[in-house]
Formats: sequence, structure tokens, C-alpha cells
Amino acid sequence: MSPPPSPSRHHVARKHVESAAKRMRWKIEINRNTNRSEKGIKRKEMSIKCLFGHKWDGCKCVNCDTTRDEWHNWLIVEGKCIEKCSICGKERRIENKNILCEAVAKITDQKILIDVAKNDEDEIVRSIAIRQLTDQDVLADIAKNETNNFLRSTAVEKLTNQIVLAYIVKNDKTPSVRRDAVIALTDQSTLIFVAQNESDYRIRGEAIKKLTDQAVLGNIALNDGRVGYMAVQTLTDRNVLEYVQKNTKDIGIVKFVSERYKELDGK
Repeated sequence: MSPPPSPSRHHVARKHVESAAKRMRWKIEINRNTNRSEKGIKRKEMSIKCLFGHKWDGCKCVNCDTTRDEWHNWLIVEGKCIEKCSICGKERRIENKNILCEAVAKITDQKILIDVAKNDEDEIVRSIAIRQLTDQDVLADIAKNETNNFLRSTAVEKLTNQIVLAYIVKNDKTPSVRRDAVIALTDQSTLIFVAQNESDYRIRGEAIKKLTDQAVLGNIALNDGRVGYMAVQTLTDRNVLEYVQKNTKDIGIVKFVSERYKELDGK
């Protein structure tokens, strides 16, 4: 019986290529299981058990600690506006707006509140943080420099510094912000300035409500046709009321003075 023919060079070369291809497929398979960083999987030192696939518990492999950016278990971190995955420890800004607002409302750490008030992407969330601020310098900075009208007003409502409020009243270009500043004002000299010089009659009216200077009120009652009646309603000095009633040319003001007398008499 003759021996089998020896393999040809072509046959040997083909076997070699097939063997190399098999080894390459093996490496590719391992790569697929251990190197998926482009799909959100963070590679750890691979366990031999994970050669053909991970065993996931939510976002983390129980065998090799590899993590993936899905199936997290998010829990709110108390005192902060972030939530943290209880499985892998990843943190993120709270995504649900209602939950985020509730979380910010519970924060007491002023440094965190300042950061949220100045830098958060949502104006409602920022306004909640601003309302909880106590630092007058930070509030003044927001009231003076914030571009969002709503947030400037929110900061103004928390201000007690009369110098800063006076600055806002005289310099802010938005009527609603100036009005809020007047409401927060107690300084009589600034209120007189507003009552006599503010271009918006509604803001002048807010200042008049808080004035105590009877002479200034009498002058406004005689000369400001838009809010003179408000000055009359604020007057308490009967001599000034009498002077206004005798010297005004506005019949409406005369009637308001009569009504004011009745109010002062308790009728």
C-alpha cells in the first residue's frame, strides 16, 4: 500500500492562513467583550468569567466591575442638587425638574446655593436658590449684574441694603425690577426721589404709598396728575389736606380730599 501523498505547498499555506484567521477571530471576540468604551462601557481588569460576556447587575458587571452608562439606580443626594447611582457611584444633575426644584429648596449650604443661583441652566431652579441666599453681597451682585430680569427681581426682593436698592431704583432699565426695589425700600430720601422723578407713574405710586413727608405729599397731590390722588390718600396732616383742597384745580382731587377727611374721622 502506497503512502498518502505529501501536502502541497498551496495546501500548507492555506492551513496556515486558516489558523491565523481563527486566532484573529478569537482576539476580536475578546475585544468585543472587554473593550467597549466607545459604547459607554468602562473597562476594568477582566475576569476570566467575562471572556464571552459580562454578567450585569444594572450598570455594573458583578464579575469584573466593568460599568456601562445605562441601567443606573439614581438616588438624590441630600443637601445637593445632584443624584448618585447606588451601584457604580456615578453622579449627575437631577434631570426631573420638579424633583430638582424640591431638592434645591432643601439645600442649606450657602456655597452650593450660590453656585446654583449663578450657574444653573434653569431660571426657575436659580430663582429658588436665590430666595434661600442670605449673603447680601451675593444678592447685590445678582441684582446689579444678572441679565435675566426675573432673576434680578428675585434678588431685589431679598435685599435689605438700602444703598444697593437705591442704586437699582435709579439705574435699572427694567420697570418691574425698579418697582420691586421701591417696594423693598424704607429710606425716605430715596423714596422722595422716586416719587418726584421716576418716569413710570406706577412706580411713583409705589413710592408715594411709603412716604411720610407731608409737605412732599402735598406738593405731589397738587402737581402730579397721574398719582396725585394717591398722595391725598397717604396724607394725614389736616392742614396740608386743607391747603391742597383750596389750591388744586382738579375736581377729582377735591373729592379725594373730602373722602380722606372722612377716613381720618373714622366715618
